[in-house]
Amino acid sequence: MTSPLVVRMDQLSEQNAAMDALRRLVGIFIWYPADESSPEYPIEPVTEIDLGDTSITDDALAHLTHFGSLEWLCLENTSVTDAGLRHIAGLKSLRELILVKTETTVAGVNALKRELPDCEIQQ
Repeated sequence: MTSPLVVRMDQLSEQNAAMDALRRLVGIFIWYPADESSPEYPIEPVTEIDLGDTSITDDALAHLTHFGSLEWLCLENTSVTDAGLRHIAGLKSLRELILVKTETTVAGVNALKRELPDCEIQQ
C-alpha cells in the first residue's frame, strides 16, 4: 500500500507564485495536468523544470528557491553564470542539473558540487 501524498499548501502557493514569476520573466509556458478542483496549478510539488534555451537570468534563478522538491533542472544554452548558481545551492533535492552551454566556470560548478554532492551536474 502506498502512502498518501502529503502536500503543504503554503509550499504550493509559493511554487505557484514562483511559476508565475518565471513565466513573466522568461516567457516560458509551464505545462502541468489540470485538476478539477484547481485547473490552473499543480496539486503536487514540481520536480522538473526545463529553462533551457530561455532568457533566464542569474537574478531570476532566485525564484527556484521555492521549488524545494525539484529533482531535475535544465539551464542548457542560457546566459547563467556562477552568480546564479548560488540560488541553486539551496535545492537539496536536486539530483540532476544541466549546465551545458552556459557561462558557468569549472570553479563555480565545483563549488556547487560541494553544496549538492548528490547532484549530477553536466557542464
